[in-house]
Amino acid sequence: MADRYDRLNPPSLNASIQSMPRRYKDALTLPPDEDINELLTKPGADGSTIAEHLGAAVALVDILAKAARTTGYLTPEPLDMTVESAMQNSGSGPWPSTAKQAQKQIEELVEDLTKRLAEMPSSSWSRTAPSPSGSASVSQLTQGVVRVLAERLAAVERTVAQVR
Repeated sequence: MADRYDRLNPPSLNASIQSMPRRYKDALTLPPDEDINELLTKPGADGSTIAEHLGAAVALVDILAKAARTTGYLTPEPLDMTVESAMQNSGSGPWPSTAKQAQKQIEELVEDLTKRLAEMPSSSWSRTAPSPSGSASVSQLTQGVVRVLAERLAAVERTVAQVR
C-alpha cells in the first residue's frame, strides 16, 4: 500500500518526526476552562476515543523505533508481523491515564528515535531486515513512524472536535 509517507526521504523523515510532539501538544491543548482529560474516553463519531488513538500512537511508534534501531545493525534481527502491522498504523496500545502522560511518552520516543537516526550513517538507512512478507529497510520503518504519528494525530484532532 503506497501512500504519501512512502515518498519521504531521511531528512524529511527526521523533520516530520521532530515536529510531532509540538503538534500533539497543540491538538491536546484546550482553552483554560476545558480539560482534555475529561474528553479522553468519550467516543467520537466513529466510536474511537482520544485515549485509544494516543495509546496506539505510543505503542506503534515504540515497536517501529525499536525495529528501525535493530534493522540498522550489521546483522539485523528479523521483523515479525507486529512490525508489519505497525508500519500500516494497525494496532492498539494501552490507554494513557492523562493527555500529559501520552504527550510525554511521544516526546520521549521521538527524542530517542531522532537522536539514533541522526547518529546513524546514511548508508544504514537502506539496510533491511527480513520480515514475513519480504523485508523492510530503516527508511521504510521510519516512514511507518511518520505514518502512525500523522494519522493518529489527525484522528485525535477529529475526535477532539467531535466530543467537545
